[in-house]
Amino acid sequence: MNVATEQWTGVEDAVMVRSPREVFDRYLSVAPLAHAIFRAAEVTAIAGVRLQRPVLDLGCGAGQFVRLALSQRLDSGLDLSADKVQRAQRSGAYGQVTRGDARDLPWDDGSFQTVISISVLEHMREPDVCLREVHRVLRPGGSMVATIVLEDIHRHLPSCRLFRRLGLAWIASRIATFHDVIFRHVTLLTQAEWERMFREAGFEITRLERTVSPRAIFWWEILLITAWPYRILDGLGVRSVWRPRVVRRAIARLFRRAVEQQQREGACLLVVARKGEASPMVRDSKTNQAADGPPRKPTAETASQRSFVSPPSRVAKPW
Repeated sequence: MNVATEQWTGVEDAVMVRSPREVFDRYLSVAPLAHAIFRAAEVTAIAGVRLQRPVLDLGCGAGQFVRLALSQRLDSGLDLSADKVQRAQRSGAYGQVTRGDARDLPWDDGSFQTVISISVLEHMREPDVCLREVHRVLRPGGSMVATIVLEDIHRHLPSCRLFRRLGLAWIASRIATFHDVIFRHVTLLTQAEWERMFREAGFEITRLERTVSPRAIFWWEILLITAWPYRILDGLGVRSVWRPRVVRRAIARLFRRAVEQQQREGACLLVVARKGEASPMVRDSKTNQAADGPPRKPTAETASQRSFVSPPSRVAKPW
């Protein structure tokens, strides 16, 4: 088992989440406009939050969120993709980056004070198992901070809304399914279903808030077409975004309301969940063994044999 990095020279005990305006500007310098709008809107609810160390980034990808949205690098990152793990290691955003499966975390009990998960859980095959594992590796009193795409996103997609208004609900359903395939959304649930899953994993929910307003979703989908050239070039290792600061400022003024607007109908959910000081043991539904016990022996099935992100063929039921 790995042990979480405790401290490094020159780092503070907590990491701050940057303001939405700062996040938007930083994403605009390196990412497609659609992605910048979504990410900046997503962090609106957690701007200014202090993440107590040591911190694990669950589903860290290439480390872009940490580099652009947080004030300092994090202690640890985890992802199943070997390529993204290598890119995250090169980014300098983490003290250590580990390749592994979120359903079988390679750390001892109580290794972290904070676990963050930014738009990751909706891509997982078994998020309930993952949440029990997160609960296990958190210290008593530690917290998980997660943003999750809800099934509501289908309702806010402008293309789906248009076809429903035209009485062509079957086309809207096909579009929603296409979105799920492209973005690999396999566990799109309601807010109530996520709340229940966190509580069943042993968490006490301390904060629930909707984020990414319908206005932000509108512009995100409209502008997605402009992101494809970036995605293709990025896959080839070519940076394709160049926006001078004056251009970024103009874009920020144009889309500021979409980014900062918060509504009860937001398409994403912010969950801050706490592990109790004396949490009861949460049992693994497969092995019927306590998750909060001694380090478990590796199973025969390795991380390389399992998928952290489900294949596109397994999609959530359209709204």
